[in-house]
Amino acid sequence: MVVYIHAFNVQVNMATGVDVVQRGYNSFIQDFISHGIADFSVPMFFVISGFLYFMNIKTGAASEFIQKYKKRFETVVLPYLIWSVFGILLFLLLQSIPSVRIFFAQKVMIKDYSLSDWMDNIFINPVQYQFWFLRDLIVLIALSPVIYYVIKYLKLFGVIVFLVIWLLDAQLIIMKTVSLFFFGLGSFLSIQKIDIEKLSLKKFSMVIVIVWIALICLRTIFTYESYWNYWLYVLHAFIMLLGVVTIWSLYDKLVGATDISKMKLYSLFQYTFFIYAAHEPALTICKKILTFALGRTQPVSLAIYFVAPVLVIVTMIGCGFLFKRAAPAVYAVITGGR
Repeated sequence: MVVYIHAFNVQVNMATGVDVVQRGYNSFIQDFISHGIADFSVPMFFVISGFLYFMNIKTGAASEFIQKYKKRFETVVLPYLIWSVFGILLFLLLQSIPSVRIFFAQKVMIKDYSLSDWMDNIFINPVQYQFWFLRDLIVLIALSPVIYYVIKYLKLFGVIVFLVIWLLDAQLIIMKTVSLFFFGLGSFLSIQKIDIEKLSLKKFSMVIVIVWIALICLRTIFTYESYWNYWLYVLHAFIMLLGVVTIWSLYDKLVGATDISKMKLYSLFQYTFFIYAAHEPALTICKKILTFALGRTQPVSLAIYFVAPVLVIVTMIGCGFLFKRAAPAVYAVITGGR
């Protein structure tokens, strides 16, 4: 789902300018999937992260958080820094090759970066933009003692405060408000010892799915109407929240108590972090090459939208398998031991 969020290609940045495909069925389908269906994924990751982070916090003592910090440095901070440096060096290399420079040109070329530009791209805004998730997660981990006591004493009201901050589109500077809310929601479930196995909604799953799809259609239809900007933002927020509930209830209905370790595809699950970390810039490269070769019509754009992510995911699984086999120790470091 994360890869398909980034597969959106109605607008492609090329060295010659921004290439935009005319609006129509292509833009509707891409927007419906990337900014609707798939948008549950990142919030779900934050909920899971918040839940797991606080699961073994018993008293909120400093020693407990110190242990968490040590562990998360290996699993989150170190991979973030390694991939950030790798990303900027890779783009520097690609921009230095005349035949491919057209696909990676930007307003300020990396060779012309100042020291502050380098620091910004490594620590704050990585070239591999998908790492904003880990950046925000690092900030949330750093603030975890504060979040713990907010949730412990304010309980559900603390989550509501985070929700209001998100819906007001407040600018927190250090992280996105959507990150704070969903991490806080997962934290609430964990800190307040909510029995999540009793939160099954599979009896209502089909109703929830229908409402979710209907709201996504509504948002997609009006997405280009500027006079609805704020209310579309609120609708999108609700769709993201409902998406988490929808997938949760569908999982219960479709999978239930099935032991997923017995599934034929289970062995592929170990590569999910590698796919997340490496799918960009691979996906951008794939989209731009296919666009350059095939042109910019609606059918072609839609075909690239569906095909490019599949090619990239399969390629990344293959690369991850070979990397892990050839250099297991290095692979463990760059994936945080996953």
